[in-house]
Amino acid sequence: MVKFSICVRKIISKNEFAYAYIRMSHNSQTDYIKTPFQVNYSQVKNFEITHFPSISKISVIITEYIEKLNRIKSEYMTVQEVKKYLILDDEGISFTTIAQNKCNAGTDEVAFCLNHFSAHRVTDNNIEKDFSRIDVLNRKVIDYLYRKTD
Repeated sequence: MVKFSICVRKIISKNEFAYAYIRMSHNSQTDYIKTPFQVNYSQVKNFEITHFPSISKISVIITEYIEKLNRIKSEYMTVQEVKKYLILDDEGISFTTIAQNKCNAGTDEVAFCLNHFSAHRVTDNNIEKDFSRIDVLNRKVIDYLYRKTD
């Protein structure tokens, strides 16, 4: 089971701000996810954030993470794998990157899925399109994203 808490990762002085982090504990391991929110000295006690408005904003992110975790079986994952899964959307990883690097699709196949024009326009006009290739690659990317285990 993944446990979450909200904290800062450094000691801050009275006139200083620090980013809030989500501390994630899983299988006796701990990792941190940086949030876009900053807190000041008066909002922190013993590295834990005590300012309610900050907590409520960050709890929205944690709720989204819990919903994502409910879609997969995470008990055999390391904390780093869980973190990667949770922040996948925030890291700007695109369909094209996943399709080519994780699902071994070629550049032409990825371009076909995105309905990009081919460099072989004359040849493409003479070939009947088989769009089932798009369905197959889309399924591979979806399975990668949701780590299907069935």
